[in-house]
Amino acid sequence: RRVCEVPAPAGVLVPETHPGAEIVREYAVAATESLPDGSVVYDFGTNLAGWARIRFRGLKEGAVAVIRYDERHPSEPNRRIDLYVKDFASVRECPLVNPATAGFQTDRFVSAGGSVETYEPRFTYSGFRYVTVRGANPAPRPEDVTGCLVRTAFPKTGEFTCSDKTFNRLVAAAELSYEGNFTDGFPTDCPHREKNGWLGDAGFAVEFAQYAYGSEENSAAYRDWVRVILDQQRGHGPVGAIVPTAGWGQTYLACSHGPAWGAALTTIPTTIYRFRGDREFLAETWPGMRKYVDKLLSEMPDGICRQGLGDWCPAKGWNPERWWEFRTPVALTSTAFAYRSVRELAFAAGELGRDSDAAHYRAEAESIRSAFHSEFLNSDGVCGPGTPCAQAVPLEFGLVPENEVPAVQRKLVEAVHAEGDQIDFGVFGTMTVFRQLSEAGESDLAWKLVMRRENPGFANWIERGATTLWENFEGDASLNHVLFADFAAWAYAYIAGVRPLEPGFRRFSFRPLPPTTLHSASATVPTPHGEIRVVWERNGNGLDVHLRVPMETRAVVILPGGPVREAGPGDHIWHVGNGRTDSLTQFGPFGITQGKQPSIPSKP
Repeated sequence: RRVCEVPAPAGVLVPETHPGAEIVREYAVAATESLPDGSVVYDFGTNLAGWARIRFRGLKEGAVAVIRYDERHPSEPNRRIDLYVKDFASVRECPLVNPATAGFQTDRFVSAGGSVETYEPRFTYSGFRYVTVRGANPAPRPEDVTGCLVRTAFPKTGEFTCSDKTFNRLVAAAELSYEGNFTDGFPTDCPHREKNGWLGDAGFAVEFAQYAYGSEENSAAYRDWVRVILDQQRGHGPVGAIVPTAGWGQTYLACSHGPAWGAALTTIPTTIYRFRGDREFLAETWPGMRKYVDKLLSEMPDGICRQGLGDWCPAKGWNPERWWEFRTPVALTSTAFAYRSVRELAFAAGELGRDSDAAHYRAEAESIRSAFHSEFLNSDGVCGPGTPCAQAVPLEFGLVPENEVPAVQRKLVEAVHAEGDQIDFGVFGTMTVFRQLSEAGESDLAWKLVMRRENPGFANWIERGATTLWENFEGDASLNHVLFADFAAWAYAYIAGVRPLEPGFRRFSFRPLPPTTLHSASATVPTPHGEIRVVWERNGNGLDVHLRVPMETRAVVILPGGPVREAGPGDHIWHVGNGRTDSLTQFGPFGITQGKQPSIPSKP
């Protein structure tokens, strides 16, 4: 008898500390369609990541049922896959093109015979709304087909809802996109075409994640993934744009694809620290963060970074076949993201007690800020070409001197009006324009952009049947991408008005800046000390505002027409109107009430 010995895998075996993937929700079939070739299409009505559970009845032994997963109806073309074909010598060589002969999101079930058999994969997952079953005779009944949403099993801890049903559907789409792109322990760009751990997508969505999913389990998933980034980091500092990767995405600069993508290495640990107070994670990642930033600084001797990807997937003026050309210059956005990473490193150093390092990186950041000002900021408040993205990014990242902020804000508003009050930007603009319009007192304009029913607009996606966020505004690429989810973080931070001021929300800001057309909103924000709960509702010309402050935390409250004040643990109610803020009722710590305890509902 021969014994075949196989060498053990190289490397160090370490445990994963995050939860595994589980089925978190199940969906019934919403509609079915029979095709001319005898196949049956099962439509779940919702874009999912996971698999189908199918009961086959009465198949003959050896019969083969082919199960194909698609997020589009099988009759619809997929332009992004068509673009990929150009990279292959022929269609036959592209594994994504011909579902009849290839294996892209296609499973085959071989029957053993018997009255009832159940197909349910445990070793893979797909992104899908439609499941097509071919070769099964008889075809499964609709009640025998179940869509299983599978994701890393951290809890859903936050909630935002408001009086606008379309916006609530947008927030739900952001949540479903986040869940579908955290399926198997690390964040991905999409659950079908690539399943790649793009640093950019993860970094762009991490703040939203802390509002909606903040928990020890969620932090553990990020910790484990960032450890893989550090494992993959080259000795002199660069990190790949995709982690894990077999090589694609490691081509140039300190981070291949530029500092907007590489920023995930600095912003994920610091964001989780701000929201969860996780100092150990900050300390663990510090050496790798420092190596990355030092390499980045070495490649921008004049303080300007001229390489990297730009404002990805903008709504106007961009050709994905000439992806390197952007209306907002790459040098402007790459320099801004480089500055952000240096500032985050300085912040981490200060929090870890590394005072000399903090001073050093603050000085480096100030050098970049000075170079940025000279290169891009004009005396009239125009930044670079003056696009909304070019105006908002430096405001959001703190690159504009305080005395020049009002002028840059005015030019931001003018730039949005010049574009017809519609979105002309991509992911960088989504991260910054809405926030900075709110900071400028223009939440109504931000709301108008988000809620535009025509294309381009996020509400337009809902009008066109989206249940998850799309990769682009045309809707001809992936229909389940998380990179645009930051508008939902804007809802928590500016419509509900909750932002951390000290790590773990020991102190937080409560400053709602709602659009005037919105009647009410509520939010639950998880913290290590308990839930922050907010409800506000319009009452005539004013607002009735409820705030619950958890134990061991304090809120800095800034309401329209009122002074800056601090609120301690307990329930607080204010009425805002007629240019003033009246404190109707304030309650002390929970359980110690003065008068009738207010009820703070979960929804307005």
